[in-house]
Amino acid sequence: MISDPSSAEQVSAALAEYLTARRIGFAGFVEEPAPVGRGFDTFIYTFRIAGNAEFDPAWSSRLVARIYSSPARAPVARHEALVQRFAAGRGYPALVPLAVEGPECALGLPLMVMEFVPGGTAFD
Repeated sequence: MISDPSSAEQVSAALAEYLTARRIGFAGFVEEPAPVGRGFDTFIYTFRIAGNAEFDPAWSSRLVARIYSSPARAPVARHEALVQRFAAGRGYPALVPLAVEGPECALGLPLMVMEFVPGGTAFD
């Protein structure tokens, strides 16, 4: 569980625990989680993982973890994921999240994981 979502060390440990529990074939980090920006209510990290024989290829590219600032932001994370899936399903250029979790996950905060796209945030 993370007590400080701005701490890359805490995020790395909690994210490793989450990825192991997710059963995607996580075998470790190729690139440790590193902060790449900050959203209005999220801490944004990029990372890359290595897999074992059961590795889910959807998780093989460079990824982004959006960690929401408070457990109360779980409905916002779920809503944002629904909007992204809706837009992508209608042909708009939107990323479909690989995972959306509430505060019950290993991080203790809502989490969205998706593929990394180069560029800044809307707040840059």
